[in-house]
Amino acid sequence: MKHIAVEKTDSVARVTINRPGKHNAFSWDTMNELIKTFHLIESDRSVRGVILTGAGEKAFCAGADLGDLLRFDTPKEARRYALKVDEMMDTVMNFPEPTVAAINGFALGGGMGLAAACDIRIMSSQAKAGFPAVRIGAVLPVGCSLRVMALIGLAKSKELMLTARMISADEALAIGLVQSVVAPEKLLEKSQSVLDEILLGGDDALYATKLILNQKLRAEIQQYAALSPDNFAYLSATDDWKQRISEFVNKKK
Repeated sequence: MKHIAVEKTDSVARVTINRPGKHNAFSWDTMNELIKTFHLIESDRSVRGVILTGAGEKAFCAGADLGDLLRFDTPKEARRYALKVDEMMDTVMNFPEPTVAAINGFALGGGMGLAAACDIRIMSSQAKAGFPAVRIGAVLPVGCSLRVMALIGLAKSKELMLTARMISADEALAIGLVQSVVAPEKLLEKSQSVLDEILLGGDDALYATKLILNQKLRAEIQQYAALSPDNFAYLSATDDWKQRISEFVNKKK
């Protein structure tokens, strides 16, 4: 695959979003590859757990590739894109085996939402997280918003998503967005150690426990699933969307 790399060691698969030149932002192809990868791993009975990370040292995942967002010709295309984002995050959350996000750098917007879809989040001490969607005139997927809110509560979610303020790894730990913060060189080792501890449990018991713990949140996400694609499609047709994203993309060049 072009955008996703997989390395298997014993019973653990390490899945890496491999677009370091784009800060591991997800394009349409990236999302399709990640979905396919998780389905392929699920069919491999020898895999008991997954570590999800990003290539390079700068970013875990910067969220949606903004270049893609500028290419929508119709609201229908934007809605289709938003539904694909939801499908990707749902695939990760509903994966039957334990998952650990090894957050090696910036985790922004849907990138942090992708980490929130994992069972455990371990963060490099040099990494940062944030939700800049409103700054570019966009909206986060409802599943992303609800998963984050389940971790840090409504008040903190509103603060971070409305202000688009970037937070450090230490603050992410303090508010419960991640479970551990370690030195960058210890990130994968710590992620493996946590997964090893989880895998001391029986496979069927781990699966059932995940299913029970995720059930309420999955039901809420499904109940409000249409909200973000519809809002995303509406915003994509506004002049504010086009202007803000264009300015942001040009500023980064």
